[in-house]
Amino acid sequence: MKSSPANSRIGARAFWSLLHRFSLRYWKRHWLKLALLVGIVGLGTGSFLAIGLANRAATRSFDQFAQTVSGRSQVVLTASLGALSLEDLRAIRRALLDSEAALAPQLVRNARLADLTESRYEDSVVTLIGMDLLAASNFLIRYGAKSGFLAPEDEEETSRAPRVFTQESVASEYGWAPDDQIPLYLEDKRIDLRWAGTIPQLDESYESAARVLIIDWQDLASALRSPLQADRVDLIWAGETPEEETIAEAVGSLQQANPGHWIIESQAQRQESGATMTLALRMNLRALSALSLIVAICLVFQAMDSAVARRQGEIATLHSLGVSTRLTRRLWLADAAFIGLLGGTAGLCFGWIMAHASTRLVTQTVNTLYFRASEESLSFSLGEAATALGLTLGFCLIAGWWPARQAARSPLVETMRQSGRRSSYSRLAYLIAAAVLAFLAWRAYLLPPLPAENGHSIPVGGYALALFCIGIAVCLASLSLEGLGALTRPLGRSHATLRMALSQFRKPVTRHRLALSGVTLSVGMTAAMVILIGSFESTVRAWIGNTLQADLFVRSKAVSSMHDSADLSIELYRELEHDARVSDIGSIRSQSVRIQNAPTQLIGFDTDYLHRIDHTTWIDEPENLLDLARGDRAIVNEAFASRFDASVGSVIELPSATKSTSVTVIGIYADYGNENGAIGIDQQPYEELTGQRAPRGIALHVGQPQEIEPLAAELRQRYPAIEVMSNRWLREETLRIFNRVFSITYALQAIGLLISVVGLGSMLASLLIERRGETGALLRIGVSPRQGALATLWEGLGLATLGVASGLSLGAALGLVLVFIINKQSFGWTLALHFPIGSLASLAGLTLAGAACVSYFVGRWSANRPLTNEE
Repeated sequence: MKSSPANSRIGARAFWSLLHRFSLRYWKRHWLKLALLVGIVGLGTGSFLAIGLANRAATRSFDQFAQTVSGRSQVVLTASLGALSLEDLRAIRRALLDSEAALAPQLVRNARLADLTESRYEDSVVTLIGMDLLAASNFLIRYGAKSGFLAPEDEEETSRAPRVFTQESVASEYGWAPDDQIPLYLEDKRIDLRWAGTIPQLDESYESAARVLIIDWQDLASALRSPLQADRVDLIWAGETPEEETIAEAVGSLQQANPGHWIIESQAQRQESGATMTLALRMNLRALSALSLIVAICLVFQAMDSAVARRQGEIATLHSLGVSTRLTRRLWLADAAFIGLLGGTAGLCFGWIMAHASTRLVTQTVNTLYFRASEESLSFSLGEAATALGLTLGFCLIAGWWPARQAARSPLVETMRQSGRRSSYSRLAYLIAAAVLAFLAWRAYLLPPLPAENGHSIPVGGYALALFCIGIAVCLASLSLEGLGALTRPLGRSHATLRMALSQFRKPVTRHRLALSGVTLSVGMTAAMVILIGSFESTVRAWIGNTLQADLFVRSKAVSSMHDSADLSIELYRELEHDARVSDIGSIRSQSVRIQNAPTQLIGFDTDYLHRIDHTTWIDEPENLLDLARGDRAIVNEAFASRFDASVGSVIELPSATKSTSVTVIGIYADYGNENGAIGIDQQPYEELTGQRAPRGIALHVGQPQEIEPLAAELRQRYPAIEVMSNRWLREETLRIFNRVFSITYALQAIGLLISVVGLGSMLASLLIERRGETGALLRIGVSPRQGALATLWEGLGLATLGVASGLSLGAALGLVLVFIINKQSFGWTLALHFPIGSLASLAGLTLAGAACVSYFVGRWSANRPLTNEE
């Protein structure tokens, strides 16, 4: 029978009235507990949101630096290998004769500001963008900009230093005023530029990326001593964003005129390229950030179970007055939603604050592995906020559902008899759950990965296997909890406080198991990350030891990370080659290239040097490395083999503006600095394909050890724009860079551990409140507050010890999953498994110490409270 609208209104009024009296009044009375709970949930939500915002900032900043004049570019053209020539630019212009699109060719290079203090060295890298300033000025003024780059009198100033334009904030940061000289390290040269003013823009509301210097492209080409060419061409329509049909027509015309080496992408596709490149990193950070939220939800489950246990009398009274079990369930779910809403809202605030620190850490990682990202791209996202808040509310409702179900289904007589103490769930249920999860884990292990847009794979089976392993560990830990109670007799004979503590585990309540689960989960995930980082570091150390065998390494100071490229002059190479102190010399050249429309690196190897100096870590060693000099052979790194499904014998097509070259893979080598992969050919065919002769890096072997430092000092003095690195310094710097990649994970691990320890203290506090009768009896028969606190200490420490043991076992299992499945499928790298015993022991010690402190002070608080009070 359907309820009438009048009955529905009465039911709604009864629900809201009961909610106020049953829930809100309770939390108002216990506001401190509510504040702690909301803070912990907010911390978990905030960490999840912060990573989401940081990931968005990193991907949004991809390619942002080049959208400087117009504020928006709708289509971008690049070359599949190298740069676009003047002939390419003419062909592009001819293809767009019927279009109103303006062309903005750009030459882009990284440079480093000279003469800055060492403390500002990390912030001294800038991006130089060479543009046709005359054409850009005409475009800006024609379509309503307040100013252009050039004034009429500028045409007469030909003898002065080339001018650059920046954002006002950049000029303020470095204290530049009009006509100030700006010394820069560009490739292996030091040049002086003149600050001419701020960057004019057509769209004043648009913020271009930070640390961008605009220069005339002829001036930049002259400084680079290279022919006039463009690294990219932006197509810009003035005024409002053009209709999709207009853009599609222009793209169609370009495709028809495409000689085969143009890459034509919409701005949305360019942004997607940035997201694709960082896909694996973002997914793994998302999974790790969810740890804090999941542990926080365990605390919500614990709090709801505690509230149900303490309010059994109220539940029984409501049932005796005729309140339905359905309405009782709704009240409890509303209670959980109230906590989730408050915690989620607090998490939005926490997340925005934490995002600033997270963005810096994520940006450092992206800068190291992928592309130059800008911290200034951070902005609040309603979509990310809605996702974080929705997950928090959903998880809180799930956490509140089971206690609500138990409370609503408890018979009245049983409810009154329990008097606030709830028995734990059946051990058989945990055993069955563990068996089911073990079966699902086996199935997940057999699940093949999904192809990912970045060319690697999405390890859905690995993620599922890790989740099921967590479930198995939690179930097994919960099953072993009664084992602590079995130690009551042998360990408690001479220690009364220990016996009091262990007796609580003879019949542990659900909150014991929830607190144990939180510690197990936090320690397990942290231990797994420790094992992954330890395996990565030990593998990289071995790789560096084998790879870096030269005495000195030379590169441009403009290089700040792995993705940067800056040439050294061929004259510098020839000079070093003929230096009597140099016993051997090797060089490497590289350029970005698109293969199968995916970005990777083309490397020109000095084959003779590779053969003379055995410094390559091979995954699949060539039968004869000298075959590389034939010109139709190549070696690839492991990430390339993974992304492009290549193996020894595979044929790879290399694009070029003049011809297409096929090479056969003869070997696969290890390389832990390039997730996008690299394919290497001999330097001679490399020069023919790219037209590039200048090396990117030079390795020097010095004949006499005592001459290493004098030679390095001499080179630094003669060539201030180059960086001369000793073998030892480069090893340490490489390890520092790789450790920086994992910097964000340390903060996430700390948050998860903090929440688990606080959850343990909250569990003990709620149980001690329920056991006020027992505590009062013990105090009256002579047990001192100190002994009561010690009993609580042993209880918490017992739980923490079992949680640490379970967590370390879980961490070992998850470490195997991370190293051999998730890492391999996400990044394409093979790591040697390493268990850092010292770090794992420190993790266990810190967790136990934190648990001991929290447990003791909770025990002192409980023992010193008046017995007449409820809390």
